[in-house]
Formats: sequence, structure tokens, C-alpha cells
Amino acid sequence: MMRHWRNFWTVFIFSLTAVQSSSGLTLSASPLSGKTHPSFDYSEKPLSLAQVINAQFTNSSFLLNNWYQVSFKNVTWKDTNLAGTRSTKVEFENVDFRHSDLSGFKCNHCSLKNVTFENVKMDGAHFLGAVFINTHFVKSDLRRVDFVASSFQNCTVDSETAKHLSLEKLQKWKLQVKETP
Repeated sequence: MMRHWRNFWTVFIFSLTAVQSSSGLTLSASPLSGKTHPSFDYSEKPLSLAQVINAQFTNSSFLLNNWYQVSFKNVTWKDTNLAGTRSTKVEFENVDFRHSDLSGFKCNHCSLKNVTFENVKMDGAHFLGAVFINTHFVKSDLRRVDFVASSFQNCTVDSETAKHLSLEKLQKWKLQVKETP
């Protein structure tokens, strides 16, 4: 009986390792890359194991999407609705969210590097185990955002955003207040 369990665990661990190693190899460029998308509607659709590079989304909708292991590089979302989108193990690098709606946005184990949130609605957004590096929050309301087990490195908030946060939260999240002109 013990031998069967040993065989089971050996096969299970091997298949788990194979899935993890193969998933990294299947990351490919998305047809959304390298384009400007005005009034683009990509709502209620999954996106996984893809790279979106050099794209701009204006007046677009990404409502209630599910993203898994997606990489966004040099992407801008302007006046775009991303409410209710769930993302897991997603990388955001050199990304701008401007005048967009991220209400209910769920981000589990995501990496956000050189990201700007400017005048973004983030009511009920939830970041679990997220890593923020060089991220800037400008004119964004962070009062109802959950940062659970998330880390911040060299991140800033403008004075208008800082007005709505307690000193304890600013210190806990290690957010620097940057004066706005």
C-alpha cells in the first residue's frame, strides 16, 4: 500500500512540475499587442498565458474578465472600464491607468512595476500578495482598497490622495507623499 502512495506522489509532483514549466514556455504575444484600440470591448472573456505589449486602450471595456499569467508591458488604459476583472499572477510593467474604473478589481500575486494610477476609481479593489515597485497613485481614492500581504518599494502618493489616508496606512504601506503643484 505504501508503494502505491509513493508512486502516486511521484507522478503527481512530476505532472505538477511539468505543468509549471510548460506554462512559462507557452507565453506568447497577444493580437492585442502593438495597437491603439479606441472603444474596444473585451468584456467577460478570459485571457491567459499571453503578453500584451505596446498597446493603448481608450474608452474601452474589460468588464468582468479573468486574466491568468498575463504580462502587460508599455500599456495604457485611458477612460477604460476594468471593473470586476480578476487577475492572477499578472505582471504590469510600464503601465498607465488614467481616468479609468478599477472598482472591484481583484489582483492576486501580481507584480506592478513602474505603474501609474491617475484619477482612477478603485472602490473595492483588492490586491493579495501584490508587489508594487515604483508605483505612483495620483488623484486616486485608496480609502476602500485592500492591500493584503502586499509590499511597496519606492511608491508614492500625491498630496490629494494622501489626504484621504490615515498616517498609519501611509506608514504601513511605506508610501511617500509627493507634493503636487
